[in-house]
Amino acid sequence: RLAAAASGGDVSLLDGAKAVSSALRDVLQAGAAMADDPNDENRQRLAMAFAALQAVSAALQATAAGQMTDHASRALLL
Repeated sequence: RLAAAASGGDVSLLDGAKAVSSALRDVLQAGAAMADDPNDENRQRLAMAFAALQAVSAALQATAAGQMTDHASRALLL
């Protein structure tokens, strides 16, 4: 909320932060599954979760920098 207020009330930053939080949770869950049972399925799940985290992090950074302002671009990455 503070980030949104600091950016002039841009609520999209909140959505981006929620997406990053969710992606991070998925990475942690996939990492735990990989630690419990290091098989190819869990390895692939971890790689996909990490790629998703990178994508939503990039989208949030671009939105915060004012480089991605249209809804369609944000929806594509988030």
